[in-house]
Amino acid sequence: MEENSGLSIDDKRKFVRFLILGSREQAWYTREIARLPNGAANSFVYLIGACGLEIVALIVKYGGTARVPENMPVVFALALCVKHGDVATRRAAYAAFPLVARHSPDFLTLVSFLDSMKGWSAGMRRACSKWYTDMPMEKLLEEVGKPCAVNGWTHRDVIRLAHPKTDNPELKGIFRWIEHPERYAGIQGGL
Repeated sequence: MEENSGLSIDDKRKFVRFLILGSREQAWYTREIARLPNGAANSFVYLIGACGLEIVALIVKYGGTARVPENMPVVFALALCVKHGDVATRRAAYAAFPLVARHSPDFLTLVSFLDSMKGWSAGMRRACSKWYTDMPMEKLLEEVGKPCAVNGWTHRDVIRLAHPKTDNPELKGIFRWIEHPERYAGIQGGL
């Protein structure tokens, strides 16, 4: 960590502790996850404003790894970067979507957080589209093939709002299947 980076060692420790434990305190209790967004948002917004790119780098470093037992704090921190970051921080945070939200529950949680904080922007539409279009086909089928809903959000909702564009006919077919599963119900495997 550079001395003039704007992020003190104490701030860094608290933020990394939050990413790993979901708490700014030295111990974590399961009841804290229920109040995660309200307590954490005010504590770390100033860090995002002071050194947002460094915060996104920490989020990517810890997100989706075995270092964190629960990815929700990491996903929430990424949503805070999109909401409160400057242009460069928001771009880095959008680019980090597939690195942090590697699986459907994390991705839909991120969408839920962002929708409640910020609403849908062009950057969010592009980032969500890229989450679908840049994922290897087999992994995408695995992720969207499992029934998954988080806070009322499904892949169908995200596809309808993000409007992912692709020239790949197989991907277009997957997107049609996600949007209109009833049309493909009789076909073995759903497609």
